[in-house]
Amino acid sequence: MWDFYAAQPGSFNSSAAMVVNGSRDYSSNVNGTNKQHVWSKGTNALTKCTRACGEVWGDGNVYWGRTDERC
Repeated sequence: MWDFYAAQPGSFNSSAAMVVNGSRDYSSNVNGTNKQHVWSKGTNALTKCTRACGEVWGDGNVYWGRTDERC
């Protein structure tokens, strides 16, 4: 499905970031244009609850996902 979406005409944007103790860590945010693989920056959260989140947009919709939280 993702390959199909990425192969469509036009451009798309994507982002990845970390969520630490329920709040998005914007310093970990990384954006990409026409990139299927975007990795967030690391965050200093070894003793905190974290999850990763990501978004893709470009066709008038925003698609997002996130991992399970790990503590």
